[in-house]
Amino acid sequence: MRSGSSQRARDSMTIRNLSALSRPASVASIGGSSPAGSIGADVLDAVSAMCVALPDVLEVDINPLIVDQHGVVALDAPVAVAASAVTQPGLVPAPMPLHWSADLETRSGLRIFVRPVRADDEALLAEFFEHVTPDDLRYRFLSSVDHVGHDRLAMMTRVDYLRTISFLAFDQTRTSVIATAMLATDPDRTHAEVALVTRADMKGRGVSWSLFDHVLRYARAERIGTVEAIEYADHEAAIRMEREMGFVAEADADDPSMRIVRRVFPVEDAV
Repeated sequence: MRSGSSQRARDSMTIRNLSALSRPASVASIGGSSPAGSIGADVLDAVSAMCVALPDVLEVDINPLIVDQHGVVALDAPVAVAASAVTQPGLVPAPMPLHWSADLETRSGLRIFVRPVRADDEALLAEFFEHVTPDDLRYRFLSSVDHVGHDRLAMMTRVDYLRTISFLAFDQTRTSVIATAMLATDPDRTHAEVALVTRADMKGRGVSWSLFDHVLRYARAERIGTVEAIEYADHEAAIRMEREMGFVAEADADDPSMRIVRRVFPVEDAV
């Protein structure tokens, strides 16, 4: 979706809350048990199948998609395709970038270990989120969340390391997760959104800063030119940190409760 900051903020909230859901949960989220909910899920399935079968498709922007009990109509659906033929299947995952594991020292002198997520990290993340405050869960998922269940955890652990990657920060024992950050890119990998959350008892020790800086260094190395964070306006600590790291915050013209915080890297940094 490339129709401006306001639209991106709304897209972000939708993606964060639906992308990890199973089909039954997707149906419920889109339209409950109504026919429209099932039709909407069918559309998601069909678009997904098309992108798998046609790896040359980089982006499909269906806007608007009208769904009711009578059926579905896409009034506009521009499709972006690759300039040259894509021969590699789109579902082949990239290898885990082990070289992006690192021992770091925070500004407070705390030593932490950061590595990319693995598929078997779900239990570690489940335990981590039990120590995250309700406000921080709201900031992370851009909605009220009482419990981080399997579907959301699967989204964070079963990544392809190309379009989406999660980083975990561990304490010195390397047994407990103290913070996590997820970076998700557009199809052309020039623009990405980042979301970060830190365990309540580890705040104020530079963990968020060190993990965020690690993610930004990864983004620059991967030639991602723009990184954005979508924040609630009352998430002042995050916005302040992001500004200190070179981001610029702007209000969402359509939603005064949201801020789009953006950093654009110079061309020489992104190559």
